[in-house]
Amino acid sequence: MSNRAEQCDDSMGGGQTVRQTHDWGGPDPVVVPITDAVETLTDRAATDLEPLYDVVDPKAIEQLLSRGDADCQLTFSYAGCAVTVDGTGDIVVTHQH
Repeated sequence: MSNRAEQCDDSMGGGQTVRQTHDWGGPDPVVVPITDAVETLTDRAATDLEPLYDVVDPKAIEQLLSRGDADCQLTFSYAGCAVTVDGTGDIVVTHQH
């Protein structure tokens, strides 16, 4: 699975969307691709972002979603973005309005 953020136009919302994939069985924790996607969308360095741990518990995300259930997803706000992570490892980040 790709671990690279892809930025694309959101034709429905008129803004930008970043899509990222997380490999639940891989060595990196889910915080890495979430932060990468937010960095890409906001054009800010990780050091300029609030720690993700202050917003949501990454271990809870792993426990909830790592079973691979495509119907299970979690959406939360982070750094002015809406972040959605699902059980397949898909991560979608959009600007919040």
